[in-house]
Amino acid sequence: MVGSLRLASRTWVPAMVPWRASEDGDVTPAVLAWYERFARGRPGALVVEATGVRDVASGPLLRISDDRFLPGLERLTECVRRASGGETKLFIQIIDFLSIRRRPTPQKYFERFLKVTPRHREFLQMPDGDEPSVRTRLASKPRMTGRLAPEAIAEKLRISQRTVGRHLSGALAHCIGRINAAD
Repeated sequence: MVGSLRLASRTWVPAMVPWRASEDGDVTPAVLAWYERFARGRPGALVVEATGVRDVASGPLLRISDDRFLPGLERLTECVRRASGGETKLFIQIIDFLSIRRRPTPQKYFERFLKVTPRHREFLQMPDGDEPSVRTRLASKPRMTGRLAPEAIAEKLRISQRTVGRHLSGALAHCIGRINAAD
């Protein structure tokens, strides 16, 4: 049982992406042949590949984003029903192609998006620098993302180790002194 749906058997064919749909996301003869092959084995459930729910180009993946895709999906349903003798239930895996924004390159960021402030001018020692000059100078600086070069990290660790060592030594001496005093 899947919810209220009874399956003929407990076997499942999981969703796969065979890249057999048309570039527009329509069911093709290759898609029908792909699913028919699995349906002949009469699994209890067959999960149809990742199917786009937005009306955007998605390469050769099926789509269900508009009524124009329904005739092809109905042909797919009939094909599986016929090949499995009605024993296989179809499920559909949906996928949403969201717009993914990538971080711009530092050059693009400095040229297009950065709001130049007095702090930038102060940092660059360009108190009267015009905005394009400040942007160009910022873009030419080594990356200033808060990451440290390996040598700087190593030096910070050495300093930290010395500091921690001093504090730890003092704390241990204090604890040992208290333990000895208790005896």
